[in-house]
Amino acid sequence: MELDRVELTAALLRVAQGMTLVFIGLLAWLFLWSGMIQIPSLVRFGTPASTIPALLWVGGAWNVYRTPALTLAWKRVCGLFLIATALQLYLLPYIGWWHGVTPTAYRYFNIALFISSVLGGLLLINFIAIQVARRLQDQVLRAEAHLSLISTALVVTFLIGLLWWSVRRVSDETLRWWDIVRLLYRSSDMARTSIGLAILLPLLPTIAISWEIRQRILAWIPAQGFPKEEA
Repeated sequence: MELDRVELTAALLRVAQGMTLVFIGLLAWLFLWSGMIQIPSLVRFGTPASTIPALLWVGGAWNVYRTPALTLAWKRVCGLFLIATALQLYLLPYIGWWHGVTPTAYRYFNIALFISSVLGGLLLINFIAIQVARRLQDQVLRAEAHLSLISTALVVTFLIGLLWWSVRRVSDETLRWWDIVRLLYRSSDMARTSIGLAILLPLLPTIAISWEIRQRILAWIPAQGFPKEEA
């Protein structure tokens, strides 16, 4: 069903609100996980640093999902995004409070599932950007979404290669990925922050595109379109 002007404006504003929550959640995740910002109450109760970002993500994903379908694939893409964010929230107790009482294999499975849900959520944010660009006929946002995907893939490939090369130089023995994570958490705060920010570099394009979705929507709404030079 085609939306009229008022319904479309309301739907787009809801998407903009949802992406604002996602943007804030991504920034919070970046600062909390890397240790640049620490909340004493979270540390005192052993609450995972991902709790606040996960709550913001779920709020943003729910806002976007309950928006009337803007494209044919809208509900499918936003539904998958909501599932990915809800899975992160569900898994927090297993990687936080119950981390030490679960069997080792089950613990690593939960961590792997959590990482997969995070990566899936990051990927789906770019797909949401493509759907918004399709509805608004916004070639600028479409190009930025594709550039975000490409740049993220390049940064991830570079960091994996750099990490593998660094580990091989330091030690002849092959370190498992959980050994590297354990080493990271046992490092000093400054070292952990530096390494954490390097690992989280792939987040930057997605952080930018989540904010750009909001900005392009707010630019489109007043005239219900873009100037010809931007179309």
